[in-house]
Amino acid sequence: IIPAQTNLHVQPGTEIIISDGAQLICLGKALFMGSKKSPITIKSENKLEKSSKGSGILLLGEKTAGSQFSHCRFANMGLDQTQPIRLTAMLNIHHSSNIKIESSEFSDNRLGDDSLHLVNVDSATVFGCTFRHILSDAVDFDYVTGNFQSNLISDTGNDGLDFMGSQVLVTDNFFERSKDKGISIGERSFVAVTFNSIKNCAIGIQAKDESRVILGINQNEGNRIDIDTFH
Repeated sequence: IIPAQTNLHVQPGTEIIISDGAQLICLGKALFMGSKKSPITIKSENKLEKSSKGSGILLLGEKTAGSQFSHCRFANMGLDQTQPIRLTAMLNIHHSSNIKIESSEFSDNRLGDDSLHLVNVDSATVFGCTFRHILSDAVDFDYVTGNFQSNLISDTGNDGLDFMGSQVLVTDNFFERSKDKGISIGERSFVAVTFNSIKNCAIGIQAKDESRVILGINQNEGNRIDIDTFH
């Protein structure tokens, strides 16, 4: 556990291996600043199985505001716990603000739902990231404001991008082969979706639960249903 009064700085080229059943918990600002030539790798000690306890990272609380992840590779991790708080992803960020995640890769989570899960985060930016071979949802935003731009999401077991109670601009992304929705907008979210490519998903874009959506120019191709709405 990194205490709230301490900032965590991770240098380019660092490899972090998290044992099964362990978590890296940051209560202060986390700065994972890799580079294109020397990315930061975060992975589990062994390949997770259904009997695994899981491993992952949690940023929790207002002192984590301003945290950044740049040129990071997250792989073969995952959490599936409900107590003391619900954690479902390789990277979990709760009750924070001004979060930036860029030029990073998320792949092959073997436990839990998501690869990236943000809860009650103001002003989050996810830019230029890749999400591949995800067990369920690639990215889950619950009560988040911010931007999701220029990312690639492919081969997800459920949704590519899932919203609850959020206000987010979704632009210039590529979604392919989500077994459910490419973009799922629910629980009174307000989301603008423009200049995205959504291909070979069960449903391209779905809006529900009194959500509001601004649809710009998007390319839908090979989806069973391109756009689906219900109250």
